[in-house]
Amino acid sequence: MLRCLLLFCVTISALGCGYEPLGLADNQPQLGDARIDRTVVLYGENRFEVGEYTDDGFREDCRLTSELQGWVEESNEADGCPSCSEVYAVTVLETEVEYFTNRIDQQESDCNFGLAGGFGIGFAPIESFPIDFSESFYEWLGDHEPDEGDGTAVSYMLTNWSPIGSSDWTPRLGLFDSADPLGTFDREYFVKSYYYYSTDHLETQSGRQFGAVRWKMDLRFKDQ
Repeated sequence: MLRCLLLFCVTISALGCGYEPLGLADNQPQLGDARIDRTVVLYGENRFEVGEYTDDGFREDCRLTSELQGWVEESNEADGCPSCSEVYAVTVLETEVEYFTNRIDQQESDCNFGLAGGFGIGFAPIESFPIDFSESFYEWLGDHEPDEGDGTAVSYMLTNWSPIGSSDWTPRLGLFDSADPLGTFDREYFVKSYYYYSTDHLETQSGRQFGAVRWKMDLRFKDQ
């Protein structure tokens, strides 16, 4: 009797485990499966304008445009920005590359200057900026009025992102009220770099490396 009972249990167990394994698509983790539920409050667009200086000024060879979303980072100290009034984690959704010139030596790899999957940004009051670090940047924040912005900078922006490879990339960015807001967000800003960053991402057929990059962003916030 005991042997029959054991055989019956083993048979039932085998049948219970006999269904087909899930496919790869069924096991693929989704954003909604994340342990922490992120509340997206930041939407926007990031633009890298890549080119070189010529006798006629800056020539834009290509542009990388990325859609952005972000959420609040609660700990400013942990993000290395104790002076920041706001800190956000930003994720890149997709990037589009546009080419504007037809240089005989231009290659698609010249614009391989994309963003990482995510990075952090923070806004700090202008009065907290260490003037000894860059007096010219401090003056630019108080004097410069870009066409895309409404007036002078309301803050300066810090980031922990930098490109891969050799580059003169000290983040110096101004945060301006948007000159042309969409009107469907609580706050809208325009971000612009203080100067063109030098980069070795562009290279001629002769092997001479050159290049400059201008960084711009449109940031839109849903505070509620």
